[in-house]
Amino acid sequence: MSRSLAVVAALLFAALSCTTAPAAERVALVIGNSAYQNVSPLPNPARDARAIADALQRLGFEVSYRQDLGFDEMRRVLLDFGDKAAGADEVAVYYAGHGMEIDKQNFLVPVDARLATDRSVAFEAVPLDLVLSAVEGARHLKMVVIDACRNNPFAAGMKRTNATRSIGRGLSRVEPSTGTLVAYSAKEGTVADDGERENSPYAAALLRYLEEPGLEINLMFRKVRDEVLAETGNRQEPFTYGSLPGESIFLVPPVPAAADGVQALAQMPAPATSPPAAVAAPEDREAWNGVKDTESIAILKSFADRYPQSLYADFARARIAELEAEAAARSGAEVAALPAPEPAPAAAEAAPDLTPILTDFVERRYLRGDIGDVGTLLSNYAAEVDYYGKGVISQSDVIADKLAYARKWPVIDYRLVPGTLRFEPMGGTRYFASFTYAFKVASAKRQVSGTAVSRLVLDVAAGDPRIVGESGEVLARE
Repeated sequence: MSRSLAVVAALLFAALSCTTAPAAERVALVIGNSAYQNVSPLPNPARDARAIADALQRLGFEVSYRQDLGFDEMRRVLLDFGDKAAGADEVAVYYAGHGMEIDKQNFLVPVDARLATDRSVAFEAVPLDLVLSAVEGARHLKMVVIDACRNNPFAAGMKRTNATRSIGRGLSRVEPSTGTLVAYSAKEGTVADDGERENSPYAAALLRYLEEPGLEINLMFRKVRDEVLAETGNRQEPFTYGSLPGESIFLVPPVPAAADGVQALAQMPAPATSPPAAVAAPEDREAWNGVKDTESIAILKSFADRYPQSLYADFARARIAELEAEAAARSGAEVAALPAPEPAPAAAEAAPDLTPILTDFVERRYLRGDIGDVGTLLSNYAAEVDYYGKGVISQSDVIADKLAYARKWPVIDYRLVPGTLRFEPMGGTRYFASFTYAFKVASAKRQVSGTAVSRLVLDVAAGDPRIVGESGEVLARE
Protein backbone atom coordinates (compact mmCIF):
# COMPACT_ATOMS: atom_id res chain seq x y z
CA MET A 1 0.00 0.00 0.00
CA SER A 2 1.37 3.46 -0.84
CA ARG A 3 2.13 5.75 2.12
CA SER A 4 -0.59 8.26 1.14
CA LEU A 5 -3.23 5.56 0.74
CA ALA A 6 -2.25 4.02 4.06
CA VAL A 7 -2.72 7.38 5.77
CA VAL A 8 -6.13 7.87 4.15
CA ALA A 9 -7.25 4.36 5.01
CA ALA A 10 -6.02 4.65 8.59
CA LEU A 11 -7.80 7.98 9.07
CA LEU A 12 -11.01 6.57 7.66
CA PHE A 13 -10.76 3.53 9.89
CA ALA A 14 -10.11 5.67 12.95
CA ALA A 15 -13.05 7.94 12.15
CA LEU A 16 -15.36 4.99 11.66
CA SER A 17 -14.18 3.39 14.88
CA CYS A 18 -15.09 6.53 16.79
CA THR A 19 -18.58 6.84 15.38
CA THR A 20 -19.71 3.18 15.15
CA ALA A 21 -21.55 1.64 18.07
CA PRO A 22 -20.05 -1.45 19.70
CA ALA A 23 -20.86 -4.72 17.93
CA ALA A 24 -24.13 -6.30 19.03
CA GLU A 25 -23.81 -9.34 21.30
CA ARG A 26 -24.69 -12.44 19.31
CA VAL A 27 -25.15 -15.95 20.69
CA ALA A 28 -26.23 -19.12 18.90
CA LEU A 29 -27.01 -22.75 19.69
CA VAL A 30 -26.54 -25.34 16.94
CA ILE A 31 -27.62 -28.98 17.37
CA GLY A 32 -27.12 -31.77 14.85
CA ASN A 33 -28.71 -35.15 15.67
CA SER A 34 -27.55 -37.86 13.27
CA ALA A 35 -26.65 -41.00 15.22
CA TYR A 36 -30.14 -42.21 16.14
CA GLN A 37 -29.94 -45.38 18.22
CA ASN A 38 -33.32 -46.97 17.50
CA VAL A 39 -33.89 -46.04 13.83
CA SER A 40 -31.56 -45.63 10.87
CA PRO A 41 -29.02 -42.80 11.29
CA LEU A 42 -29.42 -39.61 9.27
CA PRO A 43 -26.28 -38.78 7.26
CA ASN A 44 -26.64 -35.02 6.87
CA PRO A 45 -27.75 -33.33 10.15
CA ALA A 46 -24.32 -33.46 11.82
CA ARG A 47 -22.61 -32.10 8.68
CA ASP A 48 -25.31 -29.46 8.18
CA ALA A 49 -25.10 -28.33 11.79
CA ARG A 50 -21.30 -28.15 11.75
CA ALA A 51 -21.32 -26.02 8.59
CA ILE A 52 -24.02 -23.69 9.97
CA ALA A 53 -22.12 -23.37 13.27
CA ASP A 54 -18.96 -22.39 11.40
CA ALA A 55 -20.88 -19.81 9.34
CA LEU A 56 -22.52 -18.27 12.41
CA GLN A 57 -19.17 -18.11 14.17
CA ARG A 58 -17.74 -16.23 11.20
CA LEU A 59 -20.67 -13.81 11.52
CA GLY A 60 -19.62 -12.96 15.06
CA PHE A 61 -21.94 -15.27 17.00
CA GLU A 62 -20.68 -17.00 20.13
CA VAL A 63 -21.72 -20.49 19.08
CA SER A 64 -22.55 -23.48 21.29
CA TYR A 65 -22.32 -26.51 19.00
CA ARG A 66 -23.66 -29.87 20.16
CA GLN A 67 -24.06 -33.16 18.31
CA ASP A 68 -26.11 -36.32 18.87
CA LEU A 69 -27.85 -35.27 22.07
CA GLY A 70 -29.95 -37.61 24.19
CA PHE A 71 -33.11 -36.52 26.01
CA ASP A 72 -31.49 -35.33 29.26
CA GLU A 73 -28.59 -33.61 27.48
CA MET A 74 -30.90 -31.82 25.08
CA ARG A 75 -33.06 -30.34 27.83
CA ARG A 76 -30.00 -29.29 29.86
CA VAL A 77 -28.38 -27.65 26.83
CA LEU A 78 -31.55 -25.65 26.14
CA LEU A 79 -31.77 -24.58 29.77
CA ASP A 80 -28.15 -23.42 29.84
CA PHE A 81 -28.51 -21.65 26.51
CA GLY A 82 -31.59 -19.80 27.74
CA ASP A 83 -29.45 -18.30 30.51
CA LYS A 84 -26.79 -17.28 28.00
CA ALA A 85 -29.35 -15.81 25.57
CA ALA A 86 -31.02 -13.66 28.22
CA GLY A 87 -30.11 -10.05 27.49
CA ALA A 88 -28.20 -10.80 24.26
CA ASP A 89 -28.98 -8.56 21.29
CA GLU A 90 -29.29 -11.32 18.68
CA VAL A 91 -29.98 -15.00 19.31
CA ALA A 92 -30.13 -17.85 16.81
CA VAL A 93 -30.91 -21.56 17.20
CA TYR A 94 -30.42 -24.13 14.43
CA TYR A 95 -31.59 -27.73 14.86
CA ALA A 96 -31.10 -30.52 12.33
CA GLY A 97 -32.43 -34.02 12.96
CA HIS A 98 -35.77 -35.75 13.37
CA GLY A 99 -38.89 -33.91 14.45
CA MET A 100 -42.55 -34.83 14.64
CA GLU A 101 -45.99 -33.47 15.43
CA ILE A 102 -48.53 -35.06 17.78
CA ASP A 103 -51.94 -33.42 18.22
CA LYS A 104 -50.63 -30.16 16.70
CA GLN A 105 -47.70 -30.01 19.15
CA ASN A 106 -44.20 -30.12 17.69
CA PHE A 107 -41.34 -32.16 19.14
CA LEU A 108 -37.62 -32.49 18.40
CA VAL A 109 -36.39 -36.08 18.71
CA PRO A 110 -33.25 -36.89 20.76
CA VAL A 111 -30.99 -39.66 19.50
CA ASP A 112 -31.89 -42.04 22.35
CA ALA A 113 -35.68 -41.83 21.82
CA ARG A 114 -37.58 -45.11 21.30
CA LEU A 115 -41.10 -43.69 20.81
CA ALA A 116 -42.74 -47.08 21.05
CA THR A 117 -46.18 -45.50 21.58
CA ASP A 118 -47.81 -42.20 20.74
CA ARG A 119 -48.04 -41.48 24.47
CA SER A 120 -44.26 -41.84 24.91
CA VAL A 121 -43.54 -38.87 22.62
CA ALA A 122 -44.33 -36.36 25.37
CA PHE A 123 -41.90 -38.19 27.70
CA GLU A 124 -39.02 -38.95 25.31
CA ALA A 125 -38.98 -36.01 22.88
CA VAL A 126 -38.34 -32.31 23.48
CA PRO A 127 -41.15 -29.82 22.75
CA LEU A 128 -40.34 -27.07 20.27
CA ASP A 129 -41.84 -24.70 22.84
CA LEU A 130 -38.73 -25.24 24.98
CA VAL A 131 -36.58 -23.90 22.16
CA LEU A 132 -38.81 -20.85 21.78
CA SER A 133 -38.63 -20.30 25.52
CA ALA A 134 -34.82 -20.45 25.42
CA VAL A 135 -34.61 -17.49 22.99
CA GLU A 136 -37.30 -15.43 24.68
CA GLY A 137 -34.84 -13.30 26.65
CA ALA A 138 -33.11 -11.78 23.61
CA ARG A 139 -33.48 -8.03 23.17
CA HIS A 140 -33.62 -7.79 19.38
CA LEU A 141 -33.39 -10.73 16.94
CA LYS A 142 -34.78 -14.14 17.95
CA MET A 143 -34.30 -16.61 15.10
CA VAL A 144 -35.08 -20.33 15.30
CA VAL A 145 -34.31 -22.54 12.29
CA ILE A 146 -35.73 -26.06 12.37
CA ASP A 147 -34.39 -28.42 9.72
CA ALA A 148 -36.35 -31.29 11.22
CA CYS A 149 -39.26 -31.90 8.85
CA ARG A 150 -37.72 -35.14 7.57
CA ASN A 151 -39.99 -38.14 7.13
CA ASN A 152 -40.73 -39.71 10.52
CA PRO A 153 -39.33 -43.28 10.76
CA PHE A 154 -40.82 -43.78 14.24
CA ALA A 155 -44.42 -43.52 13.04
CA ALA A 156 -44.49 -46.87 11.23
CA GLY A 157 -43.77 -48.92 14.37
CA MET A 158 -45.47 -46.61 16.87
CA LYS A 159 -48.33 -48.19 18.81
CA ARG A 160 -51.46 -46.04 18.96
CA THR A 161 -52.91 -45.82 22.47
CA ASN A 162 -55.51 -43.19 21.63
CA ALA A 163 -57.52 -43.51 18.44
CA THR A 164 -58.28 -39.78 18.40
CA ARG A 165 -54.66 -38.69 18.73
CA SER A 166 -53.28 -37.38 15.42
CA ILE A 167 -49.73 -38.00 14.23
CA GLY A 168 -48.87 -35.41 11.60
CA ARG A 169 -46.65 -35.58 8.56
CA GLY A 170 -43.80 -33.16 9.16
CA LEU A 171 -44.37 -30.36 11.69
CA SER A 172 -47.41 -28.17 12.35
CA ARG A 173 -47.41 -24.39 12.03
CA VAL A 174 -46.35 -22.27 14.99
CA GLU A 175 -47.34 -18.81 16.19
CA PRO A 176 -44.26 -17.48 17.99
CA SER A 177 -44.27 -14.32 20.09
CA THR A 178 -43.63 -10.93 18.50
CA GLY A 179 -40.05 -10.44 17.45
CA THR A 180 -39.40 -14.16 16.90
CA LEU A 181 -38.84 -15.72 13.49
CA VAL A 182 -39.21 -19.49 13.13
CA ALA A 183 -38.00 -21.02 9.87
CA TYR A 184 -38.94 -24.55 8.79
CA SER A 185 -37.02 -26.43 6.12
CA ALA A 186 -40.42 -27.60 4.84
CA LYS A 187 -43.77 -25.95 5.50
CA GLU A 188 -46.34 -27.48 7.84
CA GLY A 189 -47.55 -30.96 6.98
CA THR A 190 -44.75 -31.68 4.51
CA VAL A 191 -41.34 -33.35 4.74
CA ALA A 192 -37.86 -32.20 3.80
CA ASP A 193 -35.32 -33.95 1.59
CA ASP A 194 -32.12 -35.07 3.33
CA GLY A 195 -30.36 -34.92 -0.06
CA GLU A 196 -27.56 -36.92 -1.67
CA ARG A 197 -24.81 -34.32 -1.36
CA GLU A 198 -22.68 -33.19 1.53
CA ASN A 199 -25.50 -30.96 2.83
CA SER A 200 -29.27 -31.16 2.60
CA PRO A 201 -30.92 -28.87 0.01
CA TYR A 202 -32.17 -26.55 2.76
CA ALA A 203 -28.84 -26.32 4.60
CA ALA A 204 -26.96 -25.81 1.32
CA ALA A 205 -29.25 -22.92 0.34
CA LEU A 206 -29.00 -21.38 3.81
CA LEU A 207 -25.21 -21.60 3.70
CA ARG A 208 -25.21 -19.92 0.29
CA TYR A 209 -27.01 -16.79 1.55
CA LEU A 210 -26.25 -16.64 5.28
CA GLU A 211 -23.04 -14.63 4.84
CA GLU A 212 -24.09 -12.46 1.89
CA PRO A 213 -23.41 -8.77 2.71
CA GLY A 214 -26.42 -6.45 2.68
CA LEU A 215 -29.03 -9.22 2.42
CA GLU A 216 -32.00 -8.40 4.68
CA ILE A 217 -32.98 -11.43 6.76
CA ASN A 218 -36.54 -11.79 5.44
CA LEU A 219 -35.27 -11.58 1.85
CA MET A 220 -32.58 -14.12 2.75
CA PHE A 221 -35.19 -16.70 3.74
CA ARG A 222 -37.21 -15.98 0.59
CA LYS A 223 -34.11 -16.63 -1.51
CA VAL A 224 -33.51 -19.86 0.41
CA ARG A 225 -37.10 -20.90 -0.30
CA ASP A 226 -36.75 -20.23 -4.03
CA GLU A 227 -33.49 -22.16 -4.28
CA VAL A 228 -34.86 -25.19 -2.42
CA LEU A 229 -37.99 -25.22 -4.58
CA ALA A 230 -35.81 -25.18 -7.71
CA GLU A 231 -33.44 -27.83 -6.35
CA THR A 232 -36.22 -30.24 -5.34
CA GLY A 233 -38.56 -29.74 -8.31
CA ASN A 234 -41.12 -27.91 -6.10
CA ARG A 235 -41.43 -30.92 -3.77
CA GLN A 236 -40.05 -29.04 -0.76
CA GLU A 237 -41.07 -25.50 0.18
CA PRO A 238 -39.39 -23.91 3.20
CA PHE A 239 -41.58 -21.60 5.26
CA THR A 240 -41.19 -18.96 7.95
CA TYR A 241 -43.55 -18.11 10.78
CA GLY A 242 -43.71 -15.15 13.15
CA SER A 243 -42.71 -11.53 12.71
CA LEU A 244 -39.67 -9.34 13.27
CA PRO A 245 -39.48 -5.63 14.13
CA GLY A 246 -40.14 -3.08 11.38
CA GLU A 247 -36.51 -2.11 10.74
CA SER A 248 -34.28 -4.01 8.34
CA ILE A 249 -32.10 -6.68 9.95
CA PHE A 250 -28.83 -7.77 8.35
CA LEU A 251 -26.69 -10.67 9.52
CA VAL A 252 -23.93 -9.08 7.42
CA PRO A 253 -24.30 -5.31 6.97
CA PRO A 254 -24.18 -3.81 3.46
CA VAL A 255 -20.72 -2.96 2.15
CA PRO A 256 -20.50 0.85 2.40
CA ALA A 257 -20.32 2.72 -0.89
CA ALA A 258 -17.22 4.88 -1.17
CA ALA A 259 -15.21 6.54 -3.90
CA ASP A 260 -12.75 4.13 -5.49
CA GLY A 261 -13.19 1.54 -2.76
CA VAL A 262 -11.03 3.38 -0.18
CA GLN A 263 -13.61 3.31 2.62
CA ALA A 264 -14.37 -0.36 2.07
CA LEU A 265 -10.66 -1.08 2.12
CA ALA A 266 -10.25 0.86 5.35
CA GLN A 267 -12.86 -1.31 7.04
CA MET A 268 -11.42 -4.63 5.91
CA PRO A 269 -10.92 -6.85 8.98
CA ALA A 270 -7.47 -8.28 9.36
CA PRO A 271 -7.64 -12.08 9.29
CA ALA A 272 -7.07 -13.68 12.68
CA THR A 273 -4.93 -16.44 11.22
CA SER A 274 -3.40 -17.11 7.85
CA PRO A 275 -5.62 -19.60 5.98
CA PRO A 276 -4.10 -22.30 3.79
CA ALA A 277 -3.03 -21.30 0.30
CA ALA A 278 -5.89 -20.42 -2.04
CA VAL A 279 -8.59 -20.54 0.66
CA ALA A 280 -11.37 -17.95 0.45
CA ALA A 281 -12.25 -17.07 4.06
CA PRO A 282 -15.46 -15.10 4.80
CA GLU A 283 -13.71 -11.92 5.94
CA ASP A 284 -11.59 -11.66 2.80
CA ARG A 285 -14.58 -12.52 0.62
CA GLU A 286 -16.51 -9.63 2.16
CA ALA A 287 -13.53 -7.30 1.78
CA TRP A 288 -13.08 -8.36 -1.84
CA ASN A 289 -16.71 -7.50 -2.59
CA GLY A 290 -15.94 -3.98 -1.41
CA VAL A 291 -12.91 -3.39 -3.65
CA LYS A 292 -13.25 -5.70 -6.64
CA ASP A 293 -14.67 -2.99 -8.95
CA THR A 294 -12.01 -0.41 -8.18
CA GLU A 295 -9.57 0.73 -10.86
CA SER A 296 -6.96 1.71 -8.31
CA ILE A 297 -3.91 -0.53 -8.54
CA ALA A 298 -2.78 0.71 -5.12
CA ILE A 299 -5.99 -0.46 -3.43
CA LEU A 300 -5.80 -3.85 -5.12
CA LYS A 301 -2.17 -4.24 -4.08
CA SER A 302 -3.14 -3.33 -0.53
CA PHE A 303 -5.82 -6.03 -0.55
CA ALA A 304 -3.34 -8.61 -1.88
CA ASP A 305 -0.82 -7.62 0.82
CA ARG A 306 -3.42 -7.91 3.57
CA TYR A 307 -4.72 -11.30 2.42
CA PRO A 308 -1.69 -12.86 0.70
CA GLN A 309 -2.94 -16.47 0.99
CA SER A 310 -6.51 -15.81 -0.17
CA LEU A 311 -7.90 -16.98 -3.49
CA TYR A 312 -9.17 -13.42 -3.92
CA ALA A 313 -5.61 -12.16 -3.60
CA ASP A 314 -4.95 -14.11 -6.80
CA PHE A 315 -7.95 -12.38 -8.37
CA ALA A 316 -6.60 -9.01 -7.19
CA ARG A 317 -3.22 -9.71 -8.74
CA ALA A 318 -4.90 -10.75 -11.99
CA ARG A 319 -6.89 -7.50 -11.97
CA ILE A 320 -3.69 -5.54 -11.30
CA ALA A 321 -2.07 -7.18 -14.32
CA GLU A 322 -5.11 -6.27 -16.42
CA LEU A 323 -5.03 -2.63 -15.30
CA GLU A 324 -1.29 -2.39 -15.90
CA ALA A 325 -1.75 -3.85 -19.39
CA GLU A 326 -4.44 -1.26 -20.13
CA ALA A 327 -2.18 1.52 -18.87
CA ALA A 328 0.64 0.24 -21.06
CA ALA A 329 -1.65 0.19 -24.08
CA ARG A 330 -2.68 3.80 -23.47
CA SER A 331 0.93 4.88 -23.39
CA GLY A 332 1.75 2.93 -26.53
CA ALA A 333 2.24 6.04 -28.64
CA GLU A 334 4.86 7.34 -26.23
CA VAL A 335 6.62 4.02 -26.13
CA ALA A 336 6.64 3.85 -29.95
CA ALA A 337 8.48 7.17 -30.05
CA LEU A 338 11.35 5.88 -27.94
CA PRO A 339 14.49 4.44 -29.54
CA ALA A 340 14.18 0.78 -30.35
CA PRO A 341 15.68 -1.36 -27.59
CA GLU A 342 18.59 -3.59 -28.35
CA PRO A 343 17.59 -7.17 -29.21
CA ALA A 344 17.36 -9.48 -26.23
CA PRO A 345 20.06 -12.10 -25.92
CA ALA A 346 19.38 -15.19 -27.98
CA ALA A 347 19.06 -17.31 -24.85
CA ALA A 348 16.04 -15.28 -23.62
CA GLU A 349 12.88 -16.81 -25.07
CA ALA A 350 9.39 -15.35 -24.89
CA ALA A 351 6.97 -17.13 -22.56
CA PRO A 352 4.81 -19.57 -24.51
CA ASP A 353 1.25 -18.49 -25.31
CA LEU A 354 -0.96 -20.92 -23.41
CA THR A 355 -4.24 -19.40 -24.54
CA PRO A 356 -5.00 -22.20 -27.06
CA ILE A 357 -4.36 -24.88 -24.44
CA LEU A 358 -6.48 -23.11 -21.81
CA THR A 359 -9.29 -22.43 -24.28
CA ASP A 360 -9.34 -26.07 -25.33
CA PHE A 361 -9.49 -27.14 -21.69
CA VAL A 362 -12.49 -24.89 -20.91
CA GLU A 363 -14.46 -25.57 -24.09
CA ARG A 364 -13.74 -29.27 -24.62
CA ARG A 365 -12.88 -30.80 -21.26
CA TYR A 366 -14.72 -28.58 -18.76
CA LEU A 367 -17.91 -27.62 -20.59
CA ARG A 368 -18.29 -30.60 -22.94
CA GLY A 369 -16.54 -33.29 -20.90
CA ASP A 370 -18.53 -36.09 -19.30
CA ILE A 371 -19.18 -34.96 -15.71
CA GLY A 372 -20.23 -38.50 -14.84
CA ASP A 373 -16.94 -40.05 -15.97
CA VAL A 374 -14.38 -40.54 -13.22
CA GLY A 375 -11.47 -40.55 -15.67
CA THR A 376 -12.47 -37.16 -17.07
CA LEU A 377 -12.79 -35.69 -13.58
CA LEU A 378 -9.41 -37.12 -12.51
CA SER A 379 -7.76 -35.43 -15.48
CA ASN A 380 -9.54 -32.11 -14.88
CA TYR A 381 -9.00 -31.53 -11.15
CA ALA A 382 -5.88 -31.20 -9.03
CA ALA A 383 -5.32 -33.20 -5.84
CA GLU A 384 -6.82 -30.34 -3.80
CA VAL A 385 -9.37 -27.76 -4.96
CA ASP A 386 -10.75 -24.56 -3.41
CA TYR A 387 -14.33 -25.48 -4.17
CA TYR A 388 -17.35 -23.14 -4.20
CA GLY A 389 -16.68 -21.41 -0.89
CA LYS A 390 -16.16 -24.68 1.03
CA GLY A 391 -12.44 -24.13 1.34
CA VAL A 392 -9.85 -26.55 0.07
CA ILE A 393 -11.25 -30.08 -0.34
CA SER A 394 -9.77 -33.22 -1.80
CA GLN A 395 -10.05 -34.33 -5.41
CA SER A 396 -12.10 -37.34 -4.30
CA ASP A 397 -14.64 -35.06 -2.57
CA VAL A 398 -14.94 -32.96 -5.72
CA ILE A 399 -15.47 -36.07 -7.82
CA ALA A 400 -18.12 -37.37 -5.40
CA ASP A 401 -20.00 -34.07 -5.67
CA LYS A 402 -19.81 -34.05 -9.47
CA LEU A 403 -20.96 -37.67 -9.73
CA ALA A 404 -23.93 -36.95 -7.45
CA TYR A 405 -24.86 -34.05 -9.71
CA ALA A 406 -24.59 -36.28 -12.78
CA ARG A 407 -26.86 -38.87 -11.17
CA LYS A 408 -29.43 -36.21 -10.41
CA TRP A 409 -29.26 -34.73 -13.93
CA PRO A 410 -28.55 -37.50 -16.48
CA VAL A 411 -28.75 -34.99 -19.33
CA ILE A 412 -26.30 -32.07 -19.02
CA ASP A 413 -25.59 -29.58 -21.80
CA TYR A 414 -23.22 -26.61 -21.27
CA ARG A 415 -22.42 -24.15 -24.08
CA LEU A 416 -19.98 -21.25 -23.88
CA VAL A 417 -21.48 -17.81 -24.52
CA PRO A 418 -19.30 -16.33 -27.30
CA GLY A 419 -17.03 -13.47 -26.31
CA THR A 420 -17.14 -14.12 -22.56
CA LEU A 421 -14.06 -16.29 -22.07
CA ARG A 422 -11.03 -14.48 -20.68
CA PHE A 423 -7.78 -15.53 -19.03
CA GLU A 424 -5.47 -13.62 -16.70
CA PRO A 425 -2.01 -14.76 -15.57
CA MET A 426 -1.81 -15.01 -11.79
CA GLY A 427 1.90 -15.55 -11.44
CA GLY A 428 3.89 -18.72 -11.64
CA THR A 429 2.00 -21.49 -13.41
CA ARG A 430 -1.51 -20.34 -12.52
CA TYR A 431 -4.14 -18.65 -14.66
CA PHE A 432 -7.53 -17.22 -13.80
CA ALA A 433 -10.37 -18.04 -16.23
CA SER A 434 -13.88 -16.59 -16.23
CA PHE A 435 -16.73 -17.14 -18.68
CA THR A 436 -20.50 -17.25 -19.06
CA TYR A 437 -22.25 -20.34 -20.36
CA ALA A 438 -25.77 -21.45 -21.19
CA PHE A 439 -26.88 -24.61 -19.42
CA LYS A 440 -29.66 -27.14 -19.82
CA VAL A 441 -30.02 -30.04 -17.39
CA ALA A 442 -32.75 -32.63 -17.33
CA SER A 443 -33.94 -35.69 -15.45
CA ALA A 444 -36.85 -38.00 -16.18
CA LYS A 445 -39.22 -35.62 -14.39
CA ARG A 446 -37.77 -32.15 -14.80
CA GLN A 447 -35.76 -29.82 -17.00
CA VAL A 448 -33.94 -26.61 -16.00
CA SER A 449 -32.10 -24.17 -18.24
CA GLY A 450 -30.53 -20.75 -17.95
CA THR A 451 -27.17 -18.99 -17.88
CA ALA A 452 -24.37 -19.10 -15.32
CA VAL A 453 -20.91 -17.67 -14.77
CA SER A 454 -17.94 -19.83 -13.86
CA ARG A 455 -14.56 -18.84 -12.44
CA LEU A 456 -11.62 -21.24 -12.48
CA VAL A 457 -8.06 -21.11 -11.23
CA LEU A 458 -5.99 -23.33 -13.52
CA ASP A 459 -2.51 -24.66 -12.83
CA VAL A 460 -0.37 -25.67 -15.81
CA ALA A 461 2.74 -26.72 -13.86
CA ALA A 462 2.69 -30.17 -15.46
CA GLY A 463 2.00 -28.79 -18.93
CA ASP A 464 -1.65 -29.86 -18.77
CA PRO A 465 -4.25 -27.62 -17.05
CA ARG A 466 -5.71 -28.76 -13.74
CA ILE A 467 -8.42 -26.96 -11.78
CA VAL A 468 -7.21 -25.81 -8.34
CA GLY A 469 -10.06 -23.35 -7.69
CA GLU A 470 -13.68 -23.32 -8.84
CA SER A 471 -16.60 -21.01 -8.11
CA GLY A 472 -19.56 -19.47 -9.90
CA GLU A 473 -23.24 -18.78 -9.71
CA VAL A 474 -26.42 -18.99 -11.75
CA LEU A 475 -27.27 -15.69 -13.45
CA ALA A 476 -30.76 -16.57 -14.69
CA ARG A 477 -33.12 -19.54 -14.88
CA GLU A 478 -35.70 -20.05 -17.59
